Amino acid sequence: IGYSEDEQEKLREAGDAVQNRMGLRNLETGEVIAFDGVSSFSFSPDGAYLAMRRYPPQRDRGSSGGGNGESDLGTTVIVRGMDTGGEIAFGNVSAFVWQPVSNSHLLAMVISAEDKAGNGIHLYDPETSELRVLDSSASDYTGLVWRDDSADLAVLRSKDGDGKEDSTNVILAWTGLGGNEGRWSYDPTQDPAFSADMRIVPFRRPSWSGDGEVLFLGLAPWEDEIASPETAEEGEEGEAEEEDPSTVEIWHWTDVFVMPWQKAHAAQDRERNMLAAWHLEEDTFVQLGRDLIEERVSPVPHSDFAVVTEWSKYAFERSIGRMGADIYLQDIKTGERRLLK
Repeated sequence: IGYSEDEQEKLREAGDAVQNRMGLRNLETGEVIAFDGVSSFSFSPDGAYLAMRRYPPQRDRGSSGGGNGESDLGTTVIVRGMDTGGEIAFGNVSAFVWQPVSNSHLLAMVISAEDKAGNGIHLYDPETSELRVLDSSASDYTGLVWRDDSADLAVLRSKDGDGKEDSTNVILAWTGLGGNEGRWSYDPTQDPAFSADMRIVPFRRPSWSGDGEVLFLGLAPWEDEIASPETAEEGEEGEAEEEDPSTVEIWHWTDVFVMPWQKAHAAQDRERNMLAAWHLEEDTFVQLGRDLIEERVSPVPHSDFAVVTEWSKYAFERSIGRMGADIYLQDIKTGERRLLK
């Protein structure tokens, strides 16, 4: 439930945040219950429970991450029983996902506190009021995802590297939650076969293969940390003199993409990554993608293969509207490719 433009303007003039409300309407009686300050909500697959996400403090009040949305810091999530109207609140939740099984009501949550104390993955069963901590550390957790129609869950946990920009990620997985459970993990920094110049990125959400034997992840170069350059000269009063920003744009003649295109896609380019496959049972990691920009790797459902579309050789053809590409079949267990056409 939102506000008209006039109402929004009045709220802003009064210094109040513009926050949506959420309404529940009983279709038999017409009764409506409204909840203030709800940015997103999601029902459990069986419809028995509702999770409502409050707006984070000191954040952009107009954004909504959806039921599976994530933020840097967590906020309050309220779980309501639809039959009883009973509610329970959880703090510092940055992401939550219901188990995607028709008769299920398990809720997986990412806990993200400002000081990272208590960060982790929690699993809540509103039917029994049981709350489990699956993992906890002073790290950032992202990419929480269930496998369809299963009790298998995966998430990324950040890990810093000495002398490296940003962070890489450890992948954690649980299979058979609530039954014959198994826990799996892969730390790229502990694998001698994993390049020290590559990292598992947090901005590509892990995805499960249909049979749950493989998790697909994103890889990107792991840049060395750059020290702050000591280029500013001290003025007479000891203050650093600011240099005017450069207005020169450099475009190399071999660049496939012209400067305006590069500008328009700068944010997207920063999150480009290459697909990789982690095989849980064998604990083997296979890099599938080989180029950040000029190829696409698409796993074939219910198989051990992926289709690779690679177009680096056809820059001129693309520039005149002919979308040429080489098509390969790739074995996701070995990474070997065979040219199809």
